[in-house]
Amino acid sequence: MRAIILAAGKGTRIGAFSRPKPLIELDGKPLLQHVIETLRKSGIQELFVVTGYLAEKIEGFIDYYGQFHPEITLIPIRNEQHEKGIFSSLLKGIEANLMRMPVIVTMADHLHSPQTVQNLLNTQGNYLVVDRNPPSHVDLEEATKVILSPNGKILKLNKKIRQFQAIDTGLFRFEPNFQEAFFELKRDNPTLPVTISEAINLIVAKKSLFLHAHVINGKPWIDIDTKKDLENARHILRALH
Repeated sequence: MRAIILAAGKGTRIGAFSRPKPLIELDGKPLLQHVIETLRKSGIQELFVVTGYLAEKIEGFIDYYGQFHPEITLIPIRNEQHEKGIFSSLLKGIEANLMRMPVIVTMADHLHSPQTVQNLLNTQGNYLVVDRNPPSHVDLEEATKVILSPNGKILKLNKKIRQFQAIDTGLFRFEPNFQEAFFELKRDNPTLPVTISEAINLIVAKKSLFLHAHVINGKPWIDIDTKKDLENARHILRALH
């Protein structure tokens, strides 16, 4: 199994201007390293890291880390158009995967436990990891909300939803058919969606494919967008490992 780590953003909310957000340290390690190690512990050995803002710094870290961990393959993929939004970075990662196999997709600023990733690896189908009972540190105003069908299918993703059943935790599993649907969306729409949520909503609206909810109620995870999130992450780091 392969994984794609999206690490192209500027991190404006956390104030990461002189260095890329994925290299901000948490407990002495860059955020990106925490994500890589979680994926490695879950059994994933081939990782695509999509870079953009200050890409050369992230690529330097990848090269350095890879020298000490020959058991995994780290492949940097530079998105020269990262300012068009995170969906453009996802497309770059999927393009590198060549849509040949299922892929795990995560963000360089979202932390999960290896067990959560392992459980996702043991499924079959297209999934988004969601939390129906999000922990208190989650900023519900900024979080992406999820509307679910009674049988657990994702019906809509949006930050502005008021009546919702779960929160998007930023961890996905995409089969080749959903990866191909992303590229069909790119071909059919002159204006590319900015977010992954927008792209998924467009695909689901066609009712051609569905994304299922993989629920992790009570299991640790965190989306690090602000300095307060970084402080909260320090408190739950042990639970993540």
